[in-house]
Amino acid sequence: MSPKQEHELESEDTQKQQDVESEEKVVKEAREHLEKSDLLELAYTDAQALGVAGEEELVMLLYLTGVSRNLSDPLAVIVRGSSSSGKSFTISCVGKMFPPESKEHFTSLTPQALHYVGEDTLMHKLVLAGERSFGNDDASRNATRSLREMLSEKELRKGVAERDESGGYKTKNHVTRGPIAYVESTTAKEIFEEDKNRCIIAPTDDSPEQTRRVLLEIAKNVGMPRCDSKQVLERQHAIHRLLEKREVIVPYATELAKLLPDAYPDWRRTIRQILSAIMACALLFQKQRPTQDGCIVSILDDYEIVVKLFARPLQEGAEMQVSPAAIELHKLIAAAYELGKTFTVSDILSLPNCNRRKDSVYNAVSSLQKVGALSNSGTTQNKATLYCLKKLPGDYSLLPSREALEQAVAESRKAESEQEAQ
Repeated sequence: MSPKQEHELESEDTQKQQDVESEEKVVKEAREHLEKSDLLELAYTDAQALGVAGEEELVMLLYLTGVSRNLSDPLAVIVRGSSSSGKSFTISCVGKMFPPESKEHFTSLTPQALHYVGEDTLMHKLVLAGERSFGNDDASRNATRSLREMLSEKELRKGVAERDESGGYKTKNHVTRGPIAYVESTTAKEIFEEDKNRCIIAPTDDSPEQTRRVLLEIAKNVGMPRCDSKQVLERQHAIHRLLEKREVIVPYATELAKLLPDAYPDWRRTIRQILSAIMACALLFQKQRPTQDGCIVSILDDYEIVVKLFARPLQEGAEMQVSPAAIELHKLIAAAYELGKTFTVSDILSLPNCNRRKDSVYNAVSSLQKVGALSNSGTTQNKATLYCLKKLPGDYSLLPSREALEQAVAESRKAESEQEAQ
């Protein structure tokens, strides 16, 4: 062997040793984070390092959605916002934090695509889809039928007539097993009800303050070296590879259900999403949670996190709610127009403090109409819709506070103890 070949072999062995040591260091760091760190705060910090500005709650919700892939009933999220609001970029950055074997990315899906990906290809995977336009026609509804079935039934079965060796036909059953955690984005103001029923509607922050944060983030990185994204992603991938698939117990689920409002049928699906998010949170913090018979036991810290992350999605997704952006717009209009006075969207846009895009105003107006805070009052000569301002309905905080749930749990346990004593 020539000296050159010996040198190359030595260099190769040295590189392999360095790679092993580097990997061991990453895994050790990941274990320490799992045992001690606020993993959602770490996820947001890493997302910021990858270029995300603001959108803390959205980043954390998407991250929990990815973690939920290991549950029997994972989360599904539709990120809704105006064009250029950063939907796709935020989803992409969070998606990068999950290792390749844990996810599937599709820029678009044909109506039959999910039937032919392979039987176990999607099982317990995070599926990241592209931006989708929603329509209320039959063709648009049928296009997402297989996705809705996967989210509801956790698997797909499609019988297809195929030719056999004799030239005849035989029915073959194409099976695609789930469950899947799912994320997509849209600019659509209206989402088909059957799609909305299966997903959390997570709005982007379209405020002027968020636009300023994005502008500063873009300017900061011009001509400046970016962070070592490789180090960030290696750490995150190691964290997810160390997480174990475990069953999760939510010991306060019954008390929570008793405290939720029962006036709207929407809550029948919402409670499933809330409980899945709580379990995903406990699964993420599994090294910091108690266990019982091999299962992770959720604590009220998990619920408190979910209350924070679900505040805006609940207001965005439920028809009886008003989005935070709509509430702010109502305040702006009320400062300029008395109750009963009429105005157009153009009038709103011309208000001195209305630093909003036209589509954002229309979304907020639609939200206010749904709860009766705005009503149609005819049209102008130019056929522009006239609106009349009305009072906002009452309080929009839907989920009980941690303190209220804690008290309910204490009362329930006390009643159980007294009953056992008798």
